[in-house]
Amino acid sequence: MIIDLHTHTQPASDDSSMTLAELVVGAKAAGLDGVCVTDHDRFLDPKVAEEMTAEYDLLVVPGCEVTTEEGHLLVFGLTEYVFGMHSTAFLRSMVEEAGGA
Repeated sequence: MIIDLHTHTQPASDDSSMTLAELVVGAKAAGLDGVCVTDHDRFLDPKVAEEMTAEYDLLVVPGCEVTTEEGHLLVFGLTEYVFGMHSTAFLRSMVEEAGGA
C-alpha cells in the first residue's frame, strides 16, 4: 500500500493550490492507495475523510502538521487543535493518550 503521509489542501493551507477533491483525484490517478491530509494546525473532520474515502475509493486519513516550538510535526489520531500543542511534550502526551502517532 502506497500512501502519501504529508499533503495540504486549499483553502486550509497556503502550501497547496488543490482542494481536497482535487488532491484525492490526483492521488488516485498517480496510483496511490491513500493520502494523509496534514494541513498546518488544522484537522480534517474524520467524517469528511470517511465520506471522501467511500466516494473516491481511496483511503483519506486525517492528520495535522502542528507548529511547535521545535518545528513542524506530523501527527495522526487527534481531531482538533488544543491550546498548548505548540509544546512538543504536551503534544506528545496528547497523541499518546489518543493512541495516535
